[in-house]
Amino acid sequence: MAAESGHDKKQGKLTLIGILFQGKALENEFFLRNRKFILYLFLLGVLYISLNFYYEKSIAANKNNETIIKNLNADYSSKNAKLLYKSKRGEINNLLKQKGSEVTKPENPAKRIIVD
Repeated sequence: MAAESGHDKKQGKLTLIGILFQGKALENEFFLRNRKFILYLFLLGVLYISLNFYYEKSIAANKNNETIIKNLNADYSSKNAKLLYKSKRGEINNLLKQKGSEVTKPENPAKRIIVD
């Protein structure tokens, strides 16, 4: 008898699944009475899933952007240091001599003009 009750439970589950897949559950009075609420719950579920996907996508993009910013900051620092080194007067004179330029330091530098 115990084997039969286990078999009946299995049959009950199969029939419940069969009823759901065949669409007979929609004919039930409970589903007809609460169809708006069930639709509301379904839409909330869809909204939750879509917001979760959007959130994960934005977090991934944010991490990617942070990595790019760190790399760009490192590049900026190294280029800024090179530029500061090359902008020294002595370095500029050495570069001009290496390029064969005849530009020399002015003997009489420009004077400041003050207008009253």
